[in-house]
Amino acid sequence: MNLGISEKEKLSKHNKWLVGDEEGQRANLSDADLSGADLSWANLSDANLSGADLSNADLNGSDLRWANLSGANLSWANLSDANLSGANLSWANLFGANLFGADLRWANLREANLREANLRGANLRGADLSGAKGIVYIGFDWRGYTLICWLNEGEKWFNSSCRSFSMAAALAHWGASDYENQSRGQLYITAIKFLAEMADEVLK
Repeated sequence: MNLGISEKEKLSKHNKWLVGDEEGQRANLSDADLSGADLSWANLSDANLSGADLSNADLNGSDLRWANLSGANLSWANLSDANLSGANLSWANLFGANLFGADLRWANLREANLREANLRGANLRGADLSGAKGIVYIGFDWRGYTLICWLNEGEKWFNSSCRSFSMAAALAHWGASDYENQSRGQLYITAIKFLAEMADEVLK
């Protein structure tokens, strides 16, 4: 889908607003129909996209820092390598979204739907995952890391900060005899097995 004239004008004014141009204006695209839109590498930081329909949209590499995406429909959207740090994604629908390599540090993902989403390589450090659907997780260590278990095509995957592992790879990584911190490694192994059991119950 191509952007309409109104949306293009709002994005143009938003870019001016971001650099302090007096003719600029923060983009208000709440409840807008942007399904299938090509917004790759767009600068939408601080934009209001609450309730917007961004299903199947291409947001690859886009800047969405501190954007308001609460309640937005991002199902099957391409958000690979997008910067969503500090963004409000509470109650957003991210079913099937591609979040490969996305920066989600300190994002608000409360009650978000993450079922079938691709979280490989995503950085979720400090993100609020309270009530998020499609994942199980535990806050893990003093560095602010959260260990997350999610399903991709029926296979369990684990994410810690911006590193992602299949279950076999996770056990091999943290259980390796030459792992730098053996006690921490064993804690991770215990947590992985606990989350795997949890996933069998919760993520059916």
